Amino acid sequence: MRFVVDLQACQTEISARRGVGRYTETLMRHIAHQRGDDDLRLCFSKIYTGALKRAIDEFELHLPRQHLSAYLYPSIAAQGQGSRSRDTAVAEALVQRHWMSLQPDVLHIAHLFEGFHGQAVCPRTLPAAPGLVRSTTLYDLIPLRFPDQYLIDPAYKSWYMGQLRILSNCEHILAISASTRADAIELLGIDSDRITTIWGAVDPVFHPQQLTDESERNLRARYGLKSKIVLYTAGDDHRKNLQGAIEGYAGLPAELRRGMQLVIVCSISEATRERVLNTARKSGLASEEVILTGYVSDTDLASLYSVCDVFVFPSLYEGFGLPVLEAMSCGAPVVGADNSAVGEIIGRADALFDAQRSLAMTERVARVLQDSSFREALRQNAVERAKEFTWERSARLALTALRESHRAEQRRFSSVVGKASPKKRVAIFTPLPPARSGIADYSATFLPQLARYFEIDVFLDGEVSELKPGNGFNVFAHRDFADLRDRYDAVVYEMGNSEFHAYMLEYMKRYPGVVILHDAYLSGLYGYVDFNLGQAGTYTRESLHSHGPRARRYLAPAQQNADPIGATMINLPLSKTAIESAIGVISHTPFNLQLMHRHYPESIATPYRIIKQIVRIPERTDSEHRRGARAALGFREHDFVVCTFGHITWTKCGDVLLEAFSASTMGPETGAKLVFAGELARDDFGHRLHGAIESSAFKERVTITGYLRASDYDDYLAAADLAVQLRVQTRGGTSKAILDCMAHGVPLIVNEAGSFTDYPDDAIQKTTPIPDVAELAETLTLLYQRRDLLSKLSTVSRAYVAREHDPELIAAGHALAIDEFVQRSALVSLPESLTQIGAILADNRGDSSHAREVALALHANLAQPLFARQRILVDVTHINDSDEKTGIQRVVRNIVRWFYCSDRTGFDVIAVRLESNELVEASAWLRTQKLIPEHSGAATPEGRIQPRWGDILLMLDSSWAKIDEYLPVFEKIRDCFGKVYSVIYDLLPVRHPHLFVKGGADWFGRWLEKAVQNSDGIVCISRAVADELESFCRSVDYDLPPRLGYWHLGCDFQQTTNMILVERIRSATSRPTLLMVGTVEPRKNHALAIDAMEIVWANGVDANLCIAGKRGWMVEELMKRLRGHIEFGRRLHLIEQPSDEELHCCYQSSTGLLVLSAGEGFGLPIVEAAQFDTPIIANDIPVFREIAGEHASYVTLGSAQQLANDLKAWLERAARNDVPRSMGMPRLSWEQSAEALLDVVLDNQWYRLNGKEARA
Repeated sequence: MRFVVDLQACQTEISARRGVGRYTETLMRHIAHQRGDDDLRLCFSKIYTGALKRAIDEFELHLPRQHLSAYLYPSIAAQGQGSRSRDTAVAEALVQRHWMSLQPDVLHIAHLFEGFHGQAVCPRTLPAAPGLVRSTTLYDLIPLRFPDQYLIDPAYKSWYMGQLRILSNCEHILAISASTRADAIELLGIDSDRITTIWGAVDPVFHPQQLTDESERNLRARYGLKSKIVLYTAGDDHRKNLQGAIEGYAGLPAELRRGMQLVIVCSISEATRERVLNTARKSGLASEEVILTGYVSDTDLASLYSVCDVFVFPSLYEGFGLPVLEAMSCGAPVVGADNSAVGEIIGRADALFDAQRSLAMTERVARVLQDSSFREALRQNAVERAKEFTWERSARLALTALRESHRAEQRRFSSVVGKASPKKRVAIFTPLPPARSGIADYSATFLPQLARYFEIDVFLDGEVSELKPGNGFNVFAHRDFADLRDRYDAVVYEMGNSEFHAYMLEYMKRYPGVVILHDAYLSGLYGYVDFNLGQAGTYTRESLHSHGPRARRYLAPAQQNADPIGATMINLPLSKTAIESAIGVISHTPFNLQLMHRHYPESIATPYRIIKQIVRIPERTDSEHRRGARAALGFREHDFVVCTFGHITWTKCGDVLLEAFSASTMGPETGAKLVFAGELARDDFGHRLHGAIESSAFKERVTITGYLRASDYDDYLAAADLAVQLRVQTRGGTSKAILDCMAHGVPLIVNEAGSFTDYPDDAIQKTTPIPDVAELAETLTLLYQRRDLLSKLSTVSRAYVAREHDPELIAAGHALAIDEFVQRSALVSLPESLTQIGAILADNRGDSSHAREVALALHANLAQPLFARQRILVDVTHINDSDEKTGIQRVVRNIVRWFYCSDRTGFDVIAVRLESNELVEASAWLRTQKLIPEHSGAATPEGRIQPRWGDILLMLDSSWAKIDEYLPVFEKIRDCFGKVYSVIYDLLPVRHPHLFVKGGADWFGRWLEKAVQNSDGIVCISRAVADELESFCRSVDYDLPPRLGYWHLGCDFQQTTNMILVERIRSATSRPTLLMVGTVEPRKNHALAIDAMEIVWANGVDANLCIAGKRGWMVEELMKRLRGHIEFGRRLHLIEQPSDEELHCCYQSSTGLLVLSAGEGFGLPIVEAAQFDTPIIANDIPVFREIAGEHASYVTLGSAQQLANDLKAWLERAARNDVPRSMGMPRLSWEQSAEALLDVVLDNQWYRLNGKEARA
C-alpha cells in the first residue's frame, strides 16, 4: 500500500522550528525505516524554498530522493488572517491534485492546523476516493479546552472550528497522547476506534550525562548558576503557567532556597522578561534567585537536565509534555502537574501536584529537595519510565493503525459495490475463442460474470468469436473503437504475454484504461511486435524504457552478450509502459506485485489491486464419467495416470518429470502412465525431450497429446489421478491448469515458486523452488503409495477454489476495482483540474497576470516526475573532447560503462557534456564506447538535457579548465532541488606544488576552491584523499559541503596463461625485475629509483628496473638521462605508452611492483599488480596503506643509499619467496567500483555528514 504524507508542517512559519515540526520530522524518519514493503511518499510546499531544501537534505538520507515531491501554487495575497480567498481556493485545488496524483491508499496530513498565518495552505476539504483513508496527527485540543484564552478572535475561532470539522471527517486520527485521544472522543465525538495513541519520544541528545568538573563549571559560568537549581523549561504562553512556577518556588522556606536558583529555560521577548522578573520580585525573590536563560541549545539543555536538583513542570495543560520526557530521559527527578498528558508520562502519583495551587507545587518540590531517598527514586523512575517512549514504538503504532484503518475502509467500500448504482458501459479488449490463448478461454468464462455489473462491448483483433449470442456482451472488431469510444465510461485491457495482445498496445497509449495483467512479463509480446510484425526497435526501446541500465547490461554492444534478446526475455518483464499508462491495474497474484516492486522500485502511480481469477467449479467427477473419459483416452480402469498440463517448454521442467517418473516406484509399474497434456515446443528442448522419451524403457507409457480441444482437456482432468505442474523462470501468470486441477479435485504437485506460493500447503503437495530428480521422484512415490493423502488433497484443494475463486465474488471484486480506478482517474484528470480552477478564476477574468501565475504553477507541478527513476547526469566533457588515455580518463570510461550497464534498479544515467552553458547527451562518445544498443532511439545527434526534479550531476571528469562555465549549470540543477557532487582524485598540485608545472598549483587551487564551495557533496577516490581534503579545507578556511564520501577504484585485468611476450617485454623482464607503472612525472620518483638501482648494480645485484608509462611533464632531463644511461636497454628499460596487453605481460613477468610516489589519490597499479599476485614495494604513505594493507612491503623515502639498501634486501627476500603476496589484497572490479560509487551518491553512504563520521 502507499502512504502519502503532507509535511508542510516541517516548513511553515508557525510550526517548522517548534514542537509540531520537530515531532513530525522525527516520526516520519522512523516510519521511513519501518515501512517494510509499503510505499512512502512525502510531500512538501515549494513556497517555502529554503525549508524545502533543508527537508530534502534530511529526508533523502532515509528515503529515495524520488519519493519526495513538492507542489507549487501562486503566492497568497494577504486578505485577512484565516480568510478564504480566490488565491487560497486555487492553492487548495493544486495541493489536492498533487496529493491524488500520487495515488495514495492512505493520505496523512501531518498537521491540519496550518494556514491561518503566512503562505501555508491546508485544503478546507480533503479529497475523497473509494477505499482512501484520510488521516492526520492530533497534537492537542487546547484551544477548545481554554476558549477564553485561545478563541477570542472571531476570525481565528471560525478558522479553527473549520479545521476541526476536517479532522472529524478523517477516517483515522493519530493522537500524541492518551490525554489528547480522550479529549477528541469527549469534545469532538470521535469514535474511539478511529483514533490511536502513538505517543512520542525525545532526541538522542537527551540521555543521562556525567559531566566532568570542568564541563559543569563552564556550564554554570555560561548561565550564572549557583550550586543548586530548580529547573523549568517553558514558553511564553498562558498555559505554561510561568507565574505559578515562580510563586510555587517562592513558597519554599528561605533556608531551603539559600544557595539555590529557579532556572527558567525560555526564549521570550524583552517585555515578557520584564513581566516575569517583576512577578518574581512581587513574590519576594531576589533578582539573582531567578535565572532566565533565553535560548539554550539542546546540548546545554541536556546538561542542565542532568545537573538540576529537581525539574518542575506546572503547566496547566499539555498535548504531550516533551520537556517532561526530556528531563526524565536525562535522569532528572521530575515533578509535574496532575493534568493532561503530563501525568501519563511521569507515571507516579506521588510526583504530581495540582498546578492551579502554587502551594501544591511548593510541597512537592520541597519533598524532593529534602528527601534524598525520594529524590533518588524519582531519578530511577525517570530513566526507566523514559525508556518506554521510543520513536520506534511510535512509528510502529502509527503504521499498524493506518494499515488496519485501510483494511477496514476496503471492507467498507467492498460492501457497497453494485448497490443502487447504474451500470457503467465498458469497452473490453481481449482475445476470445477460437484464439488458442488461455486468456481467450478465461475471458469467455469471466465476461458473462462481469456483465452483471457493466454493459460490456468486446473489441477483438479481427477474429470471429465462436461464442454464441446471449453471453451478456457485444463483440466488435477493434477498428470500430475509435468511432465508438465516447460511449464508454471505462476501457479494460486483458493483457498477456502473447501475440494475441499486440493490437492492444497502441490503444493503451491513446485510450488509457484498466489493465488486467495476466502475465507479469510482457517481453514475449514486445518481441513478437518487433521481430514478427516488423516494428524494428520496439523491443529495445521498451527494454530501455522499462529497465534502463539493466536492459543495457544485456543489449549494449560493449557487453558482448551472445544472446542479448534471449537474456532480456528471461530476466526482464518489459511491463512498465503497460502499467504506467493504465488508470489502474488488476493482477491475479501477489507475486506479480512483488515482481513489479523488484524491477521498478521507483514504483508507478497506477493503483494496483490483487484479485484472484474466476474458476468454475464443475460437478464432481463420478465413477461413470471417469470410466468413460479413461476409455475414450485409452486408459484402463486401474491405471495410475500422472498428467502435466500446458505448453511443454523448458520452463515447465518436463525433462525432470520424465526422469523422476522413471526413478520413482511408478517407473517399473506397467499400470503407471505419464501424460504431457499439451503441445511440445519446437526447439532444442522439445527435440531433446522427445528423444529422451523415445529412448526410454517405458516409452509406450508416455504420451504427448499435442494441442487439446476443450473437450479433450476436460477428459484428461477427469481421467487424471495426479497432476504435476512445475515451472522455473516463472513469468508471473496465474496457472489456469493448476486452478482447473484443483477445481476438478485432481491432486497436485507443484514447486514453491512464483505465483505457486499463493496456494495453501494443505491443498497442494509442494517441492522446493527448483526440484531435482530425486526430490520429485520421492514425492511421486509418496503420493502413489498414499491414496489417503491423494483423497485429502483432492477434497481440500477443491474446497479452497470454491471458496477463494468463486465467480460471483471475483466479478464483484473486479467491478469494485474498475469503479475505484475510474473515480481516482477523474480526480487527477487534467481537463477536470482545468475546469475546477477555471471556475474559481471565472470571477476575475480581467486579472490575466494571476491566471498566468496559476498556469505556471500547474505546469510546474505537471512537469515534476513523481514516479521516475533517479537520474544521474555524469559529466564526460573532457574525455569527449580529447581522450588522452590518462588515469582519470580510464576511471571515467570504466565508471560510465558500468553505470550504463548496472544491474541496479531504480536509477537512470546520462553521460553529458557541456556546450554553450548547457548539458547535452554525449551520444557520439557513448557510441564509441559501444554503450548505445541498436534501435534504441537515443537522442540524436546530441539531445539537450533539461534538469528535472532531484537530478544528481556527478562531476566525474576533469572539469578544471571549465569550472566557471559549469557554475550556472550547477545552479540550474539546484533550482530543480537536485544535487551537484564533484569527484576529487587527489590534492597533489596544492600539496606538492614543486612537482607540477609553473602555475599548476594556482590553477588547480582555484578549481578546487570553486568545486568545494559550489558542490553539495564531494566524493574522493580514497579515504586518505577525503581526510586530506578535510584537513586542507580547515587550513585555508574553506567550508566543505555537508557531504563527504569516498570509494575505491577498480581493475579488470585478468591473469592470463600462455601469454606470448613481445620482444621488448621479454628483454625488460629477462632477469629479476622491479616494475614502475604510470605516467613519468616528478612525483613518481623515477630519478630516485634509478639512483638507488645504480647502487644496487654496483653492489653486484643483477636486476632490472623497468619503467612502463607515457611521458609526462617536467621530465626532460630525466628522459635524457634515462635514454643515455649505460644500462639502458640492458638492465634499465622504458616501455612507453604500453598497451593493456603489454601491461599484463609486465605485471606477470616482474619480480615486484615498485611504487615510490610522493603522493597519490589511489594507486591503481597496486590493484592491477594484485590481479597477477605480483609482490609490491610501496612508499609508506596513508593511501597505499589503505589500499594494500598487509599485502605489500613498505619503504620510507630518504636517500638513494637508504632506498638501495631496502631494495637489495627485498630482492634477496623475494628470491626466497619471503615477501608479502598481493593476491589476497581486497580489491574491486570496475563493475564493483561503479556500484560502490552508486552506494555513495544514490544510497547516501557518505563518509562524513555535516562534519560527523557517518561510516568508517
